[in-house]
Amino acid sequence: MNPKDVLMLSKIPDSVDSDRVIIRRYVPGDGDAMYALAERNGNRDNLKGIADDIADLESVKHAEVKALKHRAEWAKRDRFVAGVWLKVDCSYVGELWIEPAKWDVPSFEIGWFIDKGHEGSGLVFEAARAGLNFIFEELKAHKAIVQTDDTNTRSFKLAERLGFRREGHTRESEIKDGQRFGRLIYGMLRDERS
Repeated sequence: MNPKDVLMLSKIPDSVDSDRVIIRRYVPGDGDAMYALAERNGNRDNLKGIADDIADLESVKHAEVKALKHRAEWAKRDRFVAGVWLKVDCSYVGELWIEPAKWDVPSFEIGWFIDKGHEGSGLVFEAARAGLNFIFEELKAHKAIVQTDDTNTRSFKLAERLGFRREGHTRESEIKDGQRFGRLIYGMLRDERS
């Protein structure tokens, strides 16, 4: 049986938590919070190119559809996209996504974003660390991967702080608004995590 089929039969928790945040699968009604995040703190501009699906939300209804699609992807084990919620007041502050890279390895790519108003607070570090635990403990991964633009200093520094090793750099391989940039690829094996 392939690893995805094994996961289909496995009970995977709908949430994980850290000291200050809960990372949980989206539920009906989460579209309100998702849309509100897109509207505040200049997040639309901040998330362009990082989380276009949030930056491009047109309405609460559109956000609700997005949340429900993520919920269905989780059930099918296609992707694991979760909201990041503060424990102190249950406010929605970001998103964590985990996608299969190669089921046969198995390896998963992890990505994240945080509300601009919470940048530098350590919340995304906590959420990403909890996400790594989910990848290795619940999904039984051998490897976790991060890919980020080489211009996204916060993201690649966070990957390094989490213990990822830089495995590659595709220099000037992309262009946006007339500016060339590259991609950084980071990896972490199961036995390398701290």
